[in-house]
Amino acid sequence: MLFGVSFLVAHSGAAFLSSIINKMIMPIVEVILGEESREQASVLLGDVKIMWGAPLSDGLHFAVVIYIAVITHKYLKKRKPE
Repeated sequence: MLFGVSFLVAHSGAAFLSSIINKMIMPIVEVILGEESREQASVLLGDVKIMWGAPLSDGLHFAVVIYIAVITHKYLKKRKPE
């Protein structure tokens, strides 16, 4: 039961986190870097066009999730009765 509830909370939290990153943080990044659209943001290296917008957004999401997991792990490890 606890596993199911944990999965539900994590899934909803991830959706909320994605929304915050995609709708609040990435527009600021677009303005700072002078891009019109994160989905079309790219860098040309010779003849190769590297699209960086979506990977940056996903990377931010991953970094925040890992940070939350580490903080939660430390908190739970401290509270664990011996």
